[in-house]
Amino acid sequence: MQLPADAMTFDLNSEAMSTALQSIHPKALGVWVCTDDRRSLTVDSSAPGAVSSDVGTGQCQVAGSTLARDGVTWTANVSVGAVEPPSKLPFVIGAAIVVILIAIAVWLIRARRTEQPVETPPLPPAPPVH
Repeated sequence: MQLPADAMTFDLNSEAMSTALQSIHPKALGVWVCTDDRRSLTVDSSAPGAVSSDVGTGQCQVAGSTLARDGVTWTANVSVGAVEPPSKLPFVIGAAIVVILIAIAVWLIRARRTEQPVETPPLPPAPPVH
């Protein structure tokens, strides 16, 4: 499911998931929530063994899982942050690297110019001897 750009909160639970998937008769059900680098995500789950926490960037976490007819019920409250603009840090780092490479190239060119021996003009021919 893809979410709108605004922040939102929604509830998940084993009964609603089982009802929604009843027609396909799943033997197991696992509900995962995932985020990318532009949203924050917090999962508060009552599933057995689940740990309620913030989900790290680019990570997924199980909100709940059930095996067919195991009688386990779970609920999860998922808070999704609004879409943030992409980070400018990669562009700043890239620009800094380009500037550093240009500075090194200029320094090397100047260093080579100072290393080249200065050619002295040839001496005039010796005067004739009589």
